[in-house]
Amino acid sequence: TTATTTTTSSSSTTTTTRSGIRRLISTELAFSTLSEFESYSGLVEHRNAHGVFHVEAPFYEPEGSSRGSLDLVAVVDISGSMAGSKLDLCKETLKFLVNNLTSADRLSVVTYNSDVAVLFPLTKMIPEKKQLMLEEINKLKASKCTNLSGGLFQGMDIMRERSEDDRGTVSSVLLMTDGIANEGVTGKPLVTMTQKLFGDRCDFTIYTFGYGSNHNEDLLKELSEVGNGMYYYIESNEIIPESFADCLGGLLSVVAQNIKITITSMIEGVTIDTVHTTQKSSISDDKKRATVTLGDMQSEEKRDLLISYTLPKHTHAQQSKNSSDKGEAQESSIDTVTPLTAELSYANVITTAFDRKTMPLRVRRPMVEDASDKNERPRNKEVEKQVARVEVSEAITRAMGHARRGSFSSATREIQTTIHTWEASPDAYVQGLNMELNECMDGFTSPAKWAAKGKYQATNMEQRHSRQRCNRVYNEDEDNSSASEGEVTVQYVSKARKMFRKKATKAKKGEEE
Repeated sequence: TTATTTTTSSSSTTTTTRSGIRRLISTELAFSTLSEFESYSGLVEHRNAHGVFHVEAPFYEPEGSSRGSLDLVAVVDISGSMAGSKLDLCKETLKFLVNNLTSADRLSVVTYNSDVAVLFPLTKMIPEKKQLMLEEINKLKASKCTNLSGGLFQGMDIMRERSEDDRGTVSSVLLMTDGIANEGVTGKPLVTMTQKLFGDRCDFTIYTFGYGSNHNEDLLKELSEVGNGMYYYIESNEIIPESFADCLGGLLSVVAQNIKITITSMIEGVTIDTVHTTQKSSISDDKKRATVTLGDMQSEEKRDLLISYTLPKHTHAQQSKNSSDKGEAQESSIDTVTPLTAELSYANVITTAFDRKTMPLRVRRPMVEDASDKNERPRNKEVEKQVARVEVSEAITRAMGHARRGSFSSATREIQTTIHTWEASPDAYVQGLNMELNECMDGFTSPAKWAAKGKYQATNMEQRHSRQRCNRVYNEDEDNSSASEGEVTVQYVSKARKMFRKKATKAKKGEEE
């Protein structure tokens, strides 16, 4: 192992390796604001102005004892349909989890078919317990039906029963299934009950894994979003280990939790009209304040909160009111105003502190007319990317609605329109979005394609882009894998995720580390 010494300041950690190399690692979330246009004419009111509140997690790779502890509950489907290679690979996945957890971590295994059993309660991953767990995992056999609710509620109860001083730094329930729940609580009532059980707790997440083409993708996505997690679509058995490894790599690199952004109007007449997010959010009745809960962030992740707001006609009194003192008014341009401010608050997992940052959104309001054509005005490229991301996500949601009603021509037309909107963009990320839309569109062309693959792929893709987090691993030989290798994946797949994917592939092939 590499010997290191570490010194910490309020915003960074300096690590010195045995070779004497010093690395400065940030320990805080970066927070910034962006306006779609640098200026908006002060002569008129502007509706549907766009702003972006950008949050970026630092690269953080803790070593040894410096890493926080992990509590995991694996809720495993052992119904009859899991028999054969599917259960075999699921066993290998559980073994991978056991082998890659340390003595600081705890793992519980819950199995379900028609019955629910706690194979292991939360258990410290010390060598002798690991060996016992591996032996029991090998004995798993598939039979009976699918009481998914029983397995999930048992997993949640294990998390809920922990005492305040006996919780891992990061905790998650991993729910896996290949079928449709056909015993116990099913459908929408299951989501409602899960929401009630989860309540306002933020001390664990729920990740769901749907195998093949016979699971309820809407249910798994909704359950994951109730639990601030993600839904993984596992198209083939071969990528089961890598998919769980991708999730584990993310969980082991969480740097911030309980993240919240509060946006406040600073000028009379400025209203917050829309917060473009699928995360939990609210806007006050007077549209002067908006709050968004972002859950957690993992190493290297980014979150971009896009909002639409209204700017009233400008008066110089607005600028004066916005200046914190006369010095700021003199230093800034006479027509620069701060229509909105945003506060970022979160629990810092690296420093164990509770951090807050406040950033203004500033724009210029010159008393001249804007260019008549918006395309003639310089548009912020980063904001444009986020507008594209949101529009792509919303287009997929609308297309899925058409497909569920049996209108596949309307669904494909929805996708085609969005592709056409963004096809001229020179941005690599936007073109990556269009590549994925093209891939997705094939699943909307017929009822057969929709049922076999389209609905799973579209549900998974919509969540990936709306949440800006990876939730799918592609086969190496997949024909459409080029879509996964572009700028979009570069944005969502961290070094930690890549490392654990490689470990899973080696373990699957029986290679030595």
